[in-house]
Amino acid sequence: MSMFCPVCKTMLVRKGGFFECPRCGEKVPVEDVNLETIISLPEDKKEIPVIDRDVMMDFATYNSVCPKCGYNKAYIINQGVTRGDEDERVLYKCPRCGYTYVPSSTKVL
Repeated sequence: MSMFCPVCKTMLVRKGGFFECPRCGEKVPVEDVNLETIISLPEDKKEIPVIDRDVMMDFATYNSVCPKCGYNKAYIINQGVTRGDEDERVLYKCPRCGYTYVPSSTKVL
C-alpha cells in the first residue's frame, strides 16, 4: 500500500503503530505501508534548512547593504513566480550574518 489514504487519497501521517489520514481519520497498520519510500524528520525539527551556507558560495552577489549588519554585499535568491499574475520574487541574503531580506525594488533587469 502507498503512503496515501485508500479512501480520500490524502497523505497519511504516522501515529505510533499505524498511519492515520488527517482528513477522514482512516487508519492503516504500519505493516501494510511500504516503508522504503518514507522519509521522516525527527520530531524536534521544526524547520528544514533549504540552503546550506557552503552551497551559497555559488550564488551571484550584488552590491547591497544588509539592514542587519551593514555588510555591503548580498547573495541573490530568485524564487521565481508563484502565481501567473505576480512578478517574480527576489530575495537578498547577507553572506556575513545570514539575514534574508527583500530588496526595495524587486525589478530584475
